[in-house]
Amino acid sequence: MKATATPLIGMFKGPKQFLIPIYQRAYKWTEEQCAQLWDDVVRAAQDDNYPAHFIGSVVYIERGLYQATGVPQLLVIDGQQRLTTVSLMIEALARVLDKQEPSASNELTARRVRSYCLLNQEEDGDLRYKLQLSRGDVETYRALLDGKALPENPARHLVDNFEYFQEKMEDTDVPPHVLYNGISKLLVVDVALDRDHDNPQLIFESLNSTGLDLSQSDLIRNFVLMGLEPKQQEELYKDHWRPIERTLGRTEEDDTFDRFLRAWLTMRLGEVPSLRRGYETFKRYRMMNPDLLIAELVKDLHKCADHYACIALGQESHPLLAKVFAGLQAIRVDAPMPFLLHAYSLWKSGTLSDEDMVEIARLMESWLFRRAVCDIPSNVLSRTFATIRTHLDEENLLESLAAYLILRAGRQRFPRDEEFRTALAGRNLYDFKHSQYCLTRLENEGSKEPIQIGNYQVEHVLPQNENLSQEWQTMLGPDWMNVQEHWLHTLGNLTLTGYNPELSDRPFLEKRDMKGGFAASPFHLNSSLAQATTWNEAAIKSRAAQLTQRATKVWPAPNLAPGIVATYKKEKAPTLHTPKENLSHFNMSKLSEDLYAKLLEATSTRSLTPTIWLHFIGIGKPGAGKPYPLIVRPRKNWLRLQFPLEHTDLTNPPTCTYPHKSWPHRTCANIKTAEELAECLELLQFIPGLTVDNGWDAQGEPEEDDS
Repeated sequence: MKATATPLIGMFKGPKQFLIPIYQRAYKWTEEQCAQLWDDVVRAAQDDNYPAHFIGSVVYIERGLYQATGVPQLLVIDGQQRLTTVSLMIEALARVLDKQEPSASNELTARRVRSYCLLNQEEDGDLRYKLQLSRGDVETYRALLDGKALPENPARHLVDNFEYFQEKMEDTDVPPHVLYNGISKLLVVDVALDRDHDNPQLIFESLNSTGLDLSQSDLIRNFVLMGLEPKQQEELYKDHWRPIERTLGRTEEDDTFDRFLRAWLTMRLGEVPSLRRGYETFKRYRMMNPDLLIAELVKDLHKCADHYACIALGQESHPLLAKVFAGLQAIRVDAPMPFLLHAYSLWKSGTLSDEDMVEIARLMESWLFRRAVCDIPSNVLSRTFATIRTHLDEENLLESLAAYLILRAGRQRFPRDEEFRTALAGRNLYDFKHSQYCLTRLENEGSKEPIQIGNYQVEHVLPQNENLSQEWQTMLGPDWMNVQEHWLHTLGNLTLTGYNPELSDRPFLEKRDMKGGFAASPFHLNSSLAQATTWNEAAIKSRAAQLTQRATKVWPAPNLAPGIVATYKKEKAPTLHTPKENLSHFNMSKLSEDLYAKLLEATSTRSLTPTIWLHFIGIGKPGAGKPYPLIVRPRKNWLRLQFPLEHTDLTNPPTCTYPHKSWPHRTCANIKTAEELAECLELLQFIPGLTVDNGWDAQGEPEEDDS
């Protein structure tokens, strides 16, 4: 590596071409960055005592890739935004010089500026331009430099920033040659890499860990394409990566790619990575699969991105599936996506029938919505869906899934009909985040002419106004205030209408019979209102009972014969109180097996023996009334260690705070490397009774910490 401080404009001197690789993100600087650069140039131009202004670095590969011509071609690793923006400023300056009369006293001309900074005048075709942008930007950039018509869909950032500099050049009183002097004072660190000795990927990551706003998509695109030869880069970008970007429709403000990546990684790894650490997890997945060709990896991403778009982005063409997927989108819960991606892949390959795929998606929608209505915490679902495949029979996926859901209990349960109806009838549905989705699905179920909720409003049959009219008070009875308070926002009192302002606080019979009222409404939700002659607590409860009964069909529970469920219970849920002989039921990868072997090696020196159970491994012996001092929960590619102790149980508790900033009720850590394991095992010396056999007194499986 050679690094020197040099004027940016000097880097353009002589015949050369800076190439922006296809894996680099498009040009993204906005007017804010351009305004800052303009102010810096003007200040440097007008102050003779201002020797230089540093604007960052330009990193490129100096040799080893492009040597087919006499024009050195330099592959830019970092600095695209600076090079492009300064080039736009210089072209705007050249346009000003184009309008000036030639003068013998002024050696600065538009031709000289372009020849020195923008163009290789003696070359033709691609080599004519000193800066070669990536596809999507290149046509617009060349049109600006050549003064030609812009392409049909120009790169707006390039056009807008060029026009910004043009306006500044025309409005300023600073002469062009003085501005050029200011541009000449822009200083960069010129970093030339040697392909034979420097690792561009590591250098790129180092440069972009200092605050540059690169997305997960940018980082992964660079990671998979940077090390390939140019021809293979072109092929993979054109055939796979560019379609991924188009399919997911990523923008700077959108996290669609990040959510897709998390779902894909969860499906492949059996663990749930952080949404913000997808890139690091992706690299780890790649390291765990060194024999997987980059081309095959990118193809898999492409295939799954198409599947994700069908499930989550409304691109499904199968009408019944599209309807269920729309419901899942409305709920906007990401947890089931890894499992749905897997099931969808089986369906596309012909392994799963149309009917089974639709029913699987419906079960997911029902499970999620019923849980939301019943206020069951959803923080356990991500981990559930990460490992759910290990509990199912892929040759009979729908049946095994239905049995699995029926057998769930506690916070993982699938609410039964009675619990669901009671919760739906009694909760505040108006302020529920899924209220419009709920009412729309109830209305549209079974209809060939579904309505779009955006065209209608939620209407309270019994008005919200605290100062109810005398007519309403009389209809509700002497306890009208309590009736209004208790039932106002519940399902039985809510409907949909396009006449919300007209209905307002009118008495019930007026709401029913007026133009646009309930009697004239085509909505299924209003059919019982059209027949009602009074509206009070009994009427609200009666309508709620009708609608909740309908809801159990809109969001059905899994339905299997008890004998079939019992078969799955026997096969899939063996007793917890029978120790296992080996680790085969944990579905561990070589990585987690190696970590467990290191753990055993470390604990065996303290005479600690493992006891293998269905869902965990106990290390050491449990004390009276207490679980094991160390609990291991194997995951596919990592280990979860738990020290089920109160802080006061520790002998001379350490001042260190690993693995958390404070000691929780159950200290735990997720171990993914040998270094993390070694650090965590330092706690062993502070845990009492590890070698004392106090006999078995634990009842079943210890509770897992969900923090």
